[in-house]
Amino acid sequence: LALPGKLSRHLSPDNSSGIPITPIGGAVPSDPKFVASEKLSATILRESAIQAEANGWLVDGTVRLTEKESLRWLGRYAKSHSLVDERNKCLIRCDSTLRALFGADLDNFTVSQVRGLLKPHLLPTEVG
Repeated sequence: LALPGKLSRHLSPDNSSGIPITPIGGAVPSDPKFVASEKLSATILRESAIQAEANGWLVDGTVRLTEKESLRWLGRYAKSHSLVDERNKCLIRCDSTLRALFGADLDNFTVSQVRGLLKPHLLPTEVG
């Protein structure tokens, strides 16, 4: 259960109410980590290796991140490369990097399509 931003700032981390508090901007601890596919790993490391290391995504040479982290990365990538359409903020244009990742015939996609595009690139980690 995530509390609204203003409310969570006023509660201390040693909250005795029993309500779990999600850090603002942080991943929920129960979010499973996925191993990024070779294509996604290469893209993330080529475009933002420092960010991957700083966020702890690089584990034994492989990129491991949650679905939320992958969505945030893609959003930051689109904004930093000016790929968000000015008139329709829900539309993201593909550059050569995103075409290589999602398919050469893709010119743009909407925010609602992002999860479906990333899903094949997030492989479950081996349990055990």
